[in-house]
Amino acid sequence: MRPLDNFISKLTQKPIFHKEFFAKMHTFKELEYVDVEDLAMLKLLGLPIGKYNNYVFTLETVSTPILEGKFCIVDIETNGSKPSTDHIIEIGAVMVEKGEIVGEFSSLVKTDILPESIVQLTGITLNELAHAPSLNSVLEAFRLFIKDAVFVAHNVNFDYYFISYALEQAGFGPLLNRRLDTIDLARKCIEAPKYGLSALA
Repeated sequence: MRPLDNFISKLTQKPIFHKEFFAKMHTFKELEYVDVEDLAMLKLLGLPIGKYNNYVFTLETVSTPILEGKFCIVDIETNGSKPSTDHIIEIGAVMVEKGEIVGEFSSLVKTDILPESIVQLTGITLNELAHAPSLNSVLEAFRLFIKDAVFVAHNVNFDYYFISYALEQAGFGPLLNRRLDTIDLARKCIEAPKYGLSALA
C-alpha cells in the first residue's frame, strides 16, 4: 500500500483539518503535478472528499449508506504481471449506483506484445488488439467513467495499481478511489474451500 493510501485511510477514521490535509497531500510524489488544493481535481482523481464547515475534510463514503453508494466493478486483462514492464490489454467495468446497474465500460487496448500463454488464458488475440484504441485513450475514457466511485475487483490491488500506474505514466495522475476487494468480502460472507472466481461461480 502506498503512503498516500495510508493517509487517505485515516480520513475514514476521523476528519482532518484542511491545513493539515493540504500540507500532507503536498508531500506525496504521486501528486507532484496535481493541484491538491483543488477539490474538484481530487474528485476527478477518484477521491470522494467532503468538506464541512470550510475547515474539516472527510470522505463522503464514510457517511453514505452502502445501498446508496456508487461502485465500479472492474476487471482487467494484461499481457504480464508487472505494471512497470507489462501492459493492460482490456478493461471492463460495470457501474452500480443505489443497487442498480447504471453504466458499462468495455474496451480492448492496442499492443504488439502478447505471449501465447496470455492468448490461451484470456482468449484475446494479437489480431484483435492490433486495431484496438490506444492505452491513453482508453485510460482517459475510463477515468471519466469511474469518477469517484468505489473501485471493486477480485484481488483488487492487482487491477487497481495496474491501472493507477498506467494513468500516472500517461500523465493523468494516480487513482485515489476507495477500493473494495471481493475476495475479502467473500471470506466474510461465504464458507468455501477456495475463493477464486471459478470456485465461487
